[in-house]
Amino acid sequence: MLDVESYKNKKYLFPGIFRLNLMTCLGRFCHGTYTLGRKILILLLIPVYIIAYPFKFWRIPKVKDFKYTLGLFVMAKNEGAYVEEWVKYHLAIGVDIIYFFDNESTDNTYEVLKPFIDKGLVKYTKIKGKGRHLDCYNKTINRERKRCKYIGFVDADEFIYLKDGLNLKEEVEKAFASKDDIGGLVFNWLIFGSSHIEKKDDRPVTQKFLYHSPQDFVENYHVKGIVNPRLVMDYRNTHFALYKKGYYAYNLSGNRVIGPFNPDLSNTSIRINHYFTRSKEEFIAKRNRGLSDQPGIRGLEEFDKFDRNEEFDDSMLRFKDVIK
Repeated sequence: MLDVESYKNKKYLFPGIFRLNLMTCLGRFCHGTYTLGRKILILLLIPVYIIAYPFKFWRIPKVKDFKYTLGLFVMAKNEGAYVEEWVKYHLAIGVDIIYFFDNESTDNTYEVLKPFIDKGLVKYTKIKGKGRHLDCYNKTINRERKRCKYIGFVDADEFIYLKDGLNLKEEVEKAFASKDDIGGLVFNWLIFGSSHIEKKDDRPVTQKFLYHSPQDFVENYHVKGIVNPRLVMDYRNTHFALYKKGYYAYNLSGNRVIGPFNPDLSNTSIRINHYFTRSKEEFIAKRNRGLSDQPGIRGLEEFDKFDRNEEFDDSMLRFKDVIK
């Protein structure tokens, strides 16, 4: 069972230190968020943090006009076969701009994205080094907090799903207007399995993987979110942000969510369809690329754990023409 309660009383030292520009720039040499190199860097940067705190982290910048209402962050490596579908889908449901961080891809990722880059729909950034995921989260908060009203943080195998008839931007605006102390809005995973497909083929991800886990599968407690970047101190976990004092993450039911897990699955009008495995062949290729936020690779046993195909769901087929 996931330890949901432990995060409620957990204290984080030096909130905001992971957003220091020196931290995100030098992170390429530390190879992960909680490695020894990163811990040494934190100690060295404490004086800088103390000086920067009242100016960079304590104040909430006031912005009247935003260039974008809703942005979406993604970091990927060698996902050229999938990124066109991912980008087209999220633009179709209400995203204005996609912040794409390319972690040393050697495939055709850039060529696939170039038409979207030229149209100003994708902001493309190359990033080097291992374990850089959270550096890129925090770099995006620093860079875009005065230009983009809300920013979502998801992965290339995660699709934000909305109940038919909803628009993501409109729903986000309503949620953030509903509470004075909301810093972020979080959605639960729904794990999709391989649909018993062994080999990779050219069909879009959302059109061929049509079986998922039961809703109460414990891994579905994980959340990803959309935040007000001006209210975020920093990210230390890919599933949740640390917010400025007096601000919190909420779920769609209007309840506070502290930490990376939300066991309240009562409202799933918006969720994260997580195509964790894809086919077995594709999972092995993903495994060989390594982890994005720390050294190492996934164990093959994770395929069996996440290959859940109990329930049929063809709700994403309605986007067939959008992603063609």
